[in-house]
Amino acid sequence: MSFPSVAILTAKIRNFQEHLQKHNKDKSNKRRMLMDIDRRKKLLKNLRLVNYDAFEKVCEQLGITYSFPPEYYRRVTHRWLAKKALCIKVFQEVQKQKAKQRLMMQSLAPADPKAAKTASV
Repeated sequence: MSFPSVAILTAKIRNFQEHLQKHNKDKSNKRRMLMDIDRRKKLLKNLRLVNYDAFEKVCEQLGITYSFPPEYYRRVTHRWLAKKALCIKVFQEVQKQKAKQRLMMQSLAPADPKAAKTASV
């Protein structure tokens, strides 16, 4: 059932792409193309979950490469970039302090644990 609709949507998308190459400022057709791309993506996702063999066959016949959506998406803003940079800087400083503490602990600890036991007794 979904194979014909995926093929029809693919044909419509390719027609929109050809049209938009000539008329790149045609925003309404660009919006329609993006909506059709989303609809096709949804159908392909469903087909992939239901019948993987048919999904592979459809993708191969239509020349479509299916890419997975990102697991998490966050819009990048100046505030978010500044906060991320601060968090990275704080993390690096904490790592430096922990490394210094480890060096101090290693220098204070005796090299041979058996020698430490005999010296304390």
